[in-house]
Amino acid sequence: MKQKTIASKGKKLLAAFVAGATFLSGFSTAVHAESAAASMPSVKNYEKTSGSFAVSDQSRLYFVSDTMPTGEIADTLKLVAGESAAKEIGSGEVMDIVYGSASRVRSKDIVIRLGDVENDGADPLQAYEMEITEDNVTITAEGALGIKYAMNTLMQNNGVLECGSIEDYPDVKERSVFLDCGRKFYEADTIKAMIKDMSWNKMNVLYLDFSNNKGFRFALDDMNLTWADGAKSDDLSKIVSQKTLRESDMDEILALADLYGVTVIPTLNSPGHMDTILASYPQYQKSASTINLDDPEARSFVMNLVEKYAEYFRSRGCTFFNISADEATGYDTKSQTYIDYTSDLNAMLKEMGYQVRMFNDGIKAGDANLIDTDIQVLYWEPGTANANVLELLKSGHDLVNFAADYMYYAYGNGSFVCSANNIYDGTYVRETHNKDDEIAQHNKGWNPGKFSKMGVKQQMSFINGEFVYPTQGELSGKVLGASYAIWADNANDSVSDQSIIKDVYDKIKVTAERSWRVNTDSIQDPLYDDGIGYDVEQGSQSDYEEFVKRQMANSMAPGGMSNDGVIDTANTVLPQAGEITLDTADKTALDAAIAEVEKLDASKYTMDSWKQVESALEEAKAVSADQGASDEAVAAAEENLKQAVAALELKNTATKPDEEARPDEDKAENPNTGTANASASLLLMGTLLSAAGAVLVMRRKKA
Repeated sequence: MKQKTIASKGKKLLAAFVAGATFLSGFSTAVHAESAAASMPSVKNYEKTSGSFAVSDQSRLYFVSDTMPTGEIADTLKLVAGESAAKEIGSGEVMDIVYGSASRVRSKDIVIRLGDVENDGADPLQAYEMEITEDNVTITAEGALGIKYAMNTLMQNNGVLECGSIEDYPDVKERSVFLDCGRKFYEADTIKAMIKDMSWNKMNVLYLDFSNNKGFRFALDDMNLTWADGAKSDDLSKIVSQKTLRESDMDEILALADLYGVTVIPTLNSPGHMDTILASYPQYQKSASTINLDDPEARSFVMNLVEKYAEYFRSRGCTFFNISADEATGYDTKSQTYIDYTSDLNAMLKEMGYQVRMFNDGIKAGDANLIDTDIQVLYWEPGTANANVLELLKSGHDLVNFAADYMYYAYGNGSFVCSANNIYDGTYVRETHNKDDEIAQHNKGWNPGKFSKMGVKQQMSFINGEFVYPTQGELSGKVLGASYAIWADNANDSVSDQSIIKDVYDKIKVTAERSWRVNTDSIQDPLYDDGIGYDVEQGSQSDYEEFVKRQMANSMAPGGMSNDGVIDTANTVLPQAGEITLDTADKTALDAAIAEVEKLDASKYTMDSWKQVESALEEAKAVSADQGASDEAVAAAEENLKQAVAALELKNTATKPDEEARPDEDKAENPNTGTANASASLLLMGTLLSAAGAVLVMRRKKA
């Protein structure tokens, strides 16, 4: 049994006060949608009525289904039950998880059902709806991730929500973090806490860049590599940095990410950023950082290295792989060698079941079609020498926004700094742009379609007069999402994880907010008003200070990290949920009554009275077999059976066959028949009551 603390009791009192205040304020209808729900990120639509729901000590997670949930649905139900207990919501205990018929839902249950939900073209598996009454919260989702996100919303509001309905879904499919864990070592516990916080804030993709120019920080159990058609082999342990993640660490990270609905995308840099590897193989250098792809042996080496790591990650369920292909000395789309290399990597990885991604700076203007168009592009560098966003999209590439002007943090590199405030709703542009420009002043904050601040048109959500985001027609949905990148350019292992997390904490949370629900102020443009309108929901109208105070305060998951980078070690391991059980009425007494009646000899009773028992018995058996039978139905069936038994009449065994047609004479000549019937019924009723009494005693002993 989990021990209660004074702080816990105080939180319960606060929750009760909030619930009461919410109930009283609820009589003024749906005016406080933004201020009442402190969800992170903001919910898309919240239509409110009056009253409120609060999780109580009677609350259960009730999954509506005839069959027990399994797989990721079951895992998610247990996860959110544990998180809710860690947040000390309701009783502070782990809620029971049950499944069964909708007819068995009790007051204060959190009802979860699978079904179609509104998603406006977004990933339906991430969308959810909530119907909130004073008795219940009913969550509808199409998959485990939607259930997780809905429960996040409830938990972030301390288990208290105003009555009404919520529709929520992301504007883009991916909200991600890119972690440079190659240049700098990050503890496995830091990465795990980051995953928990990401999921809590509805972010769903984590890039792990374990190889870079200052480190190679993931060691497989088997580091032997063979290349050049078997002519070369070596133990690559020498390329691994002293501080590194081991295979057991990565196994745990990947398993945790899978549980929390976060997709991990491994990143192995080539042909550039290979300094650490090439230091051990200088014969393969084109430069200190770039491998010589024109050397067949060197090319075979790097292809086999990528394949070896890809095999590990694929065996652990990963389906995306980032080949990077950026900042390589002498290699870009002006080199056929580079084009062929990316194509060969793509073919190899696709054969293994991967979707391949790469950075954009190696794809030069006019060359977007030279790179396999099924490779998804991570767009960070908006230089004019590179293919711009519109060219890449029209060539067929899907894009993820890595806009360096907004979304990059590089330790010790001041050129990559954009404050969380400016990402959220600022009008910041580079010094070379007129800060008083009317467009800039109307173009507030960042959104997933803003790939740069450089220049008026490039700064906006469209390029060359055409919208990039929100997209329409053939480009719809091709901006997959956005990522906040945490680079460690000038960091070394003496720099603590905590210090970097502290620097980026608020920026990651703002990225989550603005990727889930775009602020329409960020796509306004007085020079581009053709009456089409912007097919996007109105974003949060809170200013940044209010956002920090009201929403970011709820952005730490149980077991996650605080805004100063400290891990919540008290909840590293969540309270454990019990087994998922079928919710059925207690039929012990009913089944005992059925068993006693089945022992009766029908031949001893009159036909009419026995027919009543048969009918009641048939009904009782049907109720007993019905898993969704209500408590009321079970009690009624038991009582009906008892009444039928009480009305049984014994046959008059002394009556001769030719006297059966004379009932009046029988009654006159056999005055004790009624007494005999009554005695038999009382005897049988006593037996049934004895069975019921035994059941009651057993229940009390169990209790």
